[in-house]
Amino acid sequence: MKKILILVFTALLTVSTSCSNDDNDGGNNSNSQIIGTWGTKWNSGTGIAVHPKFTFLSNGNVKYYTYSSGSQPELEEIGTWSMSGETLTMDFPETVDMMFKNKVTFTNETEIEFEEVMQSGFDTWSAETYYKTTDPNLN
Repeated sequence: MKKILILVFTALLTVSTSCSNDDNDGGNNSNSQIIGTWGTKWNSGTGIAVHPKFTFLSNGNVKYYTYSSGSQPELEEIGTWSMSGETLTMDFPETVDMMFKNKVTFTNETEIEFEEVMQSGFDTWSAETYYKTTDPNLN
């Protein structure tokens, strides 16, 4: 009887540890998935359009760039980012002192959807699709 109880306890401990590790890996995966540069598709319409891009760095910094139609990227802000589950928070305290909160859904490895999250004290980035890019003009 004692051996059976030890086997049951060992099995429960193994299952508990495995589930705990799976939960931790999922959180790290979403953080590592967003590392890189993401931008909207170019608008081919007339007039001046701004095309935002974000570069999420592994050190927790985020760089926000804009492109006016046909121009080189302009670094607008450097802030910090964090992700909890599907909720992305970006903080740009230096020049604009704004905090953004969005829900991020990974459609695939190269496409994410930003959804608006309304919360007091936060702005929200417009709901758009962003595509992973390798832009040699960004540093």
